[in-house]
Amino acid sequence: MQDDKSPAKQISRKTFLSTTAFGPAGLASGAGTVSAADPIMSGPATAPSATGQSGSSGRKVCAIVIGSLRYPVIERLVKEGRMPVFGQLMREGAWTSEFLNLCINKSHAAVISALTGATTGTHRAITILRSENGKPPLRQDLLGNICQSEFLWDAAERQGKKVTVLNFPDSWPPKIRKGILIGGASLNVNATLYEGPYDRSMGYPVFRYTLAADEIFSTTPEKGWSPVTLVPLAQSEASHSGIRDGLAARLPLSCVTPEYEILQKPVLWMVVSQADQQVSICEDTKWDRPLGTVEVGQWSGRLDLAVSTVRGMMPVAFKVKLLDLNTALSRARLYVSPLGAVSDQRTVPAEGIPEFQELRSFPIATSVVMNRAANLLDPESQRELLQMGVDWYLDASETLLKRPFDLFVYNSNDLDWGEHAIGAHYRRGLSREECVKAVDNLYADLDRQMGRLLAMLPADTNILLMSPHGIICPWDTKGSKSTDQVLAEAGLLVRTSSGEVDYEHSLAYPAPEGEGLVNVRPWLADTSAKAEERERNVQKALAALSSATDSKTGERIFSVVLPWEAAAPFGLHGEKQADIVAMKPALYGGIHGPCYPLTANAENTLKGVVMCRGPAIRRGFREHRPVFMEDIASTLAHLLDIEPPADSEGKVLHRMLESRERSRR
Repeated sequence: MQDDKSPAKQISRKTFLSTTAFGPAGLASGAGTVSAADPIMSGPATAPSATGQSGSSGRKVCAIVIGSLRYPVIERLVKEGRMPVFGQLMREGAWTSEFLNLCINKSHAAVISALTGATTGTHRAITILRSENGKPPLRQDLLGNICQSEFLWDAAERQGKKVTVLNFPDSWPPKIRKGILIGGASLNVNATLYEGPYDRSMGYPVFRYTLAADEIFSTTPEKGWSPVTLVPLAQSEASHSGIRDGLAARLPLSCVTPEYEILQKPVLWMVVSQADQQVSICEDTKWDRPLGTVEVGQWSGRLDLAVSTVRGMMPVAFKVKLLDLNTALSRARLYVSPLGAVSDQRTVPAEGIPEFQELRSFPIATSVVMNRAANLLDPESQRELLQMGVDWYLDASETLLKRPFDLFVYNSNDLDWGEHAIGAHYRRGLSREECVKAVDNLYADLDRQMGRLLAMLPADTNILLMSPHGIICPWDTKGSKSTDQVLAEAGLLVRTSSGEVDYEHSLAYPAPEGEGLVNVRPWLADTSAKAEERERNVQKALAALSSATDSKTGERIFSVVLPWEAAAPFGLHGEKQADIVAMKPALYGGIHGPCYPLTANAENTLKGVVMCRGPAIRRGFREHRPVFMEDIASTLAHLLDIEPPADSEGKVLHRMLESRERSRR
């Protein structure tokens, strides 16, 4: 192992791992147990798997972005043998758990910083919402429109490299012209937004999906479940299905389609044959051929239909899980997955990848269901749902990687969505032990996913895997006053009789999104009198937020409270997007968001993770110095042997590279 620790310290550190060695394709090739000088680093000292020559003109780089990785969980599960692929990455490459996101701890701003090399104040994608006057009405836009900096793949293409980007709609609409960019509305990143109003009734922006339907049906009244009735088959329209005796239930789907107006909402029928208890799923009025069958406790196979929209018939795919069925009592519960548009038309080049049409898997907007009905599902059903989306990602990756590339970028936010959903289960009464088990399963699934993806890459590929932040589990969060509560107690925020913020009479109030950003009145100080008023209100709000303490512990509620003009060290600079930046200690800031990225307790941290492996990467090295988001684009550009993106502000992570690479400074 290579580390900058002294030999004495290396020997004294505890070794704890016995695991399986892996060959070049990420498949088990033998077992061994040896001592190591750093956690995760034990295992046989196999030769580097890549065969390409470092520094050659044919450099290949793969950048993988994973949402919400927590290093302590990886460490524990690698030790237990449940994440062998991640263990291999650490043994054979360089890695760090000191990956810091100093801006508001949200994925979109951090990942854009990582892949443009620009701080948030430079690329401007600090918030997914914008306002003309610092208060509602709020508008949302595509982050590709908001971002004012060049992405790594734009710079690579400009310098003659072949690039492929899968599932990165944070950069949509794309500027890439010759490469491949798949990042559309059916994919599950949380920033596929559109020009439109902020839906205050929902409490978050309206997501833009080509098509989406997630519906939980039940014959018994349950909160969040759509009521359906199982009736004798002969008394229903499904009597035309050809089945003589049985039960049937009509399943009208609720579709969310801000982009494609649906002319006729799809209606399904569940038909239960009394003779053999077979359960079929049929499309309304099309009785000659059922879409498929489903068994109790299982998901169906892929079901296909076409939905009528203003843009024509849209082919979609979906699955159904029959959660339970009791024909004697005419009771049933079932779940319809989101409708995945087989071709969502968000691809560059415009004609897309024709080979995708032949895949049996299909894209699922899992972010829809993680925010809505899937939170009512059991964790195992959620896990299965996430894996459906993963199947499509991996099948799509295998297809894309058959084409020439220099840079391949892959993004998955499934783990993040899954952990948020588990948090909802915990708040609804699922035990901590059950939640931890469910999260561990998600990590184990991710390890298998990465194993399959890495096996597809050419052996000489330099790989960089990053996660922009971790999370704080809900059982470790400590409730504290919200920003608006603190401002209200100080007399700065006023509410109407209906409980809404009274922006006309409030002196300070949460900015758009309300996560760590505060505005004061007047927002536009275009006269000296308004400037003086604004400064007075800023000082009042700063004093209230800085002095606010928790009534139970006496601890400060906010760890960082700064006027916008003083927030440049955090990468927040340039034209103001708020008046005040206020970040909480991790445990008081919720799962993530307005939090400073320090390690919390137990297995929870808001710091991110970086792991690298390949012919240009230092072997068995753990970086203990801080690494920042902006360093990723510069390092990837170095590995590609190109100039970094135009606005790149980061440094190359030379200490994580092989000595011959460090000599290229």
